[in-house]
Amino acid sequence: MKTILKGLLMTVIVFLATTIQTNGIPVDPLSWQILGITTIGTVLGYLAQSFAFPSTSILGTINVRDFIKGLLIAVANMLSTFGAADITGTSINWQSLFTGMGAIVLAYFVKQLSTKAPVIMPIK
Repeated sequence: MKTILKGLLMTVIVFLATTIQTNGIPVDPLSWQILGITTIGTVLGYLAQSFAFPSTSILGTINVRDFIKGLLIAVANMLSTFGAADITGTSINWQSLFTGMGAIVLAYFVKQLSTKAPVIMPIK
């Protein structure tokens, strides 16, 4: 359940980052398709990396595993952007792609730093 809630948070973050990549909120059906494909692909990448590599960082820290996980999400975004461009027959704005990928990695780090550590109750 926790992974799904984090996935929903990442969906919002990815949606915002993708709108940066695609020059704002879409105004035509083609732009909505690109936004949807990219967002869904990135969130699926997030859920896959969360399942494969559960978070082990301590509250307020980022370790090497978190860095790799953030990069995996950025790669999922890149691949879904390529897929969206191929499916819709559009071109890729490389500057926006890298800006969006950077925003996603940064957002993942912010999410990691703001995630509460699990509460462990002492055994009596």
